[in-house]
Amino acid sequence: MSVGLQGLSGSLELQFDYFRGVVAEEPYTIVNTLQEGLGFAVHGQSPGPKQYQHSIGLWRTAAARDKEEAAAVVVSFGGNNGAFPGVLARGWQARDVFPFVQANWSQRARATRLDSCMDFFGHFDAIEAHMQEIHRERRVARDRFGVPETGQTFYLGAKASPVRCRLYQKGLKELSSMSPEERHVYFEWNRLEMQFKPRAGLEQQTAMTMTPLDVWGASKWGRELLAWVAGLNPPKLERRPRMDRTPEERLAFAFRQYARTIQEVGQERAMELLQGVFTGELGPVTQEELRPHTAFLVRH
Repeated sequence: MSVGLQGLSGSLELQFDYFRGVVAEEPYTIVNTLQEGLGFAVHGQSPGPKQYQHSIGLWRTAAARDKEEAAAVVVSFGGNNGAFPGVLARGWQARDVFPFVQANWSQRARATRLDSCMDFFGHFDAIEAHMQEIHRERRVARDRFGVPETGQTFYLGAKASPVRCRLYQKGLKELSSMSPEERHVYFEWNRLEMQFKPRAGLEQQTAMTMTPLDVWGASKWGRELLAWVAGLNPPKLERRPRMDRTPEERLAFAFRQYARTIQEVGQERAMELLQGVFTGELGPVTQEELRPHTAFLVRH
């Protein structure tokens, strides 16, 4: 089914609206490659994600930087992710930046968030009503902000969920910055947007190959919503279980889980216990050992 939406330019199309990822590359090499490849005029210090110590912004024009407009792209480095500088692009800039990162660092990058959107006129109430149905039938979290006069936003999916959709009245939110002629045309401009935060590891690597349509395949209800709204059928994202991690990744995860216990035992004793695993003195955990810890599952 399709609601029969009309895109802003006549045709309806999905486009990236946000990209955040990490790249295993020297940060100034990333900055220079982006600046030369995409024609950014200037770069300089910029606000960035809190987990990084330094952030460099790139602007299309020097005037945009001098007026303190938000940078088109932000490259961040230092801090906890020192070996993996971050790249962030919002809005229409993401439509240039993400394909460029795909082309230049496909094997050395991971996507940590991708947003895919479509812009159209009207149909806000009908689409919101269908999203309400998804909320009731699938028990997907929902939320709403704003008022009809200045633009509403309806959310489907929890804020902390890897998949979250929002429908909002973009024309009303942007009305104050439009000319009278533009207001007459764009006051019914709406946007439907899917946000996807892939899990660490293979899923983030897979996300680097995604198209705007693929983003909607990350959840069953997202695929159903896009099919109902636009008649599009995104491929299902094959989400592999976490046990598909490599043995080294699983071991590192186990060490992080029990880091405090290992520290309490002390390095010397911890090494003795680890040696016991290799000599056979410490064998696998038996069912008898597990039973006291799982008895409550039977009682409850």
